[in-house]
Amino acid sequence: MREANAVAGTMADVVDLNPQFAQALEAKGLFVDMDKAAKDVKADYVPGAWDAFTVPGKEGSFGIPWYLTSEVTMYNKEQFKKAGLDAEKPPATLDELIAAGEKLSKAGKGKAYGLHPALENRFIADLAKQGVPLLDESGEKWTFNTPEAAAYLGKLADAYQKGVFPKDSLTQNHSKATEAYQAGRIGVLPSGPNFLTILKENAPKIAEATGVGPQITGTSGATNMSVMGLLVPKSSKNQAAAVSFATYMANAENQLAFSKIVTVLPSVSAALRDPFFTDAGDGSAEARARKISAEQIAKGENLVPVQYDERVTKAVVAKVQLALQGKLAPQEALDQAVEAADRITG
Repeated sequence: MREANAVAGTMADVVDLNPQFAQALEAKGLFVDMDKAAKDVKADYVPGAWDAFTVPGKEGSFGIPWYLTSEVTMYNKEQFKKAGLDAEKPPATLDELIAAGEKLSKAGKGKAYGLHPALENRFIADLAKQGVPLLDESGEKWTFNTPEAAAYLGKLADAYQKGVFPKDSLTQNHSKATEAYQAGRIGVLPSGPNFLTILKENAPKIAEATGVGPQITGTSGATNMSVMGLLVPKSSKNQAAAVSFATYMANAENQLAFSKIVTVLPSVSAALRDPFFTDAGDGSAEARARKISAEQIAKGENLVPVQYDERVTKAVVAKVQLALQGKLAPQEALDQAVEAADRITG
């Protein structure tokens, strides 16, 4: 609908979109370049957030970052104790996560598992965290079929065969992973801090047993973040006023106020330095998660390329699922995934 509106010139003067959805429209040159229109405020924002609204091969950035999220690691301390794991030390890397998951699943004896793969949401970001190049320099060819990526996919396949993931999880997304955690069916859940509020309401006993740690990373040490931004269509008859309104909405004062109402993070560096984010507050899981995620944002990136849209995700995940089931070798699965992705975006 928004694409049709954009082409027809009937979009609102300011729209909020994430980079993945917006890039198809910006590739057609439909949005105002904020590198030029809002250059006076660019330095105020977290660099990784501003850069999220660039399109490979095109100059400029087409959105003003608004609010951000950065997942943390939530884990069930009771399940950790039963598995002989340190309940005060959650896994920090992808390798540690898989190793912990195996122990959790063994202790769960078919009733609880280590973790949920949430392939649709996590697989490509996890490759990026390990330094796997997802695209070539032109941004036109997918390149994630490296030996390192195949080795990681092999580890996932081995984990699935060992019962680290629930058998029915391969075709499920992040929402099913959160349901499984609330039900006590998995021991570790990477998710946004906002989930803690939902957890408290829906599963208070699980919430009480939940510990919080930093986002799980790979060899690169990079942390991922999700970005929402404010964009101004070139078709707007009020471009200057629209840009002014967007910068007002996304300034430090307004973002800080918004973040205290909704569990999100501001994209303005000054707002992230407010005690609301730098102090652990009452020591609750929510306060710790807020502090951890805010610290991560300062060096965070939108690791998922804007070209990795719904079509590419579906094609890639289909091949990854076959690898986990043992129907394709990891390298073969990734080669086919790259070929499919190139056909879609080429």
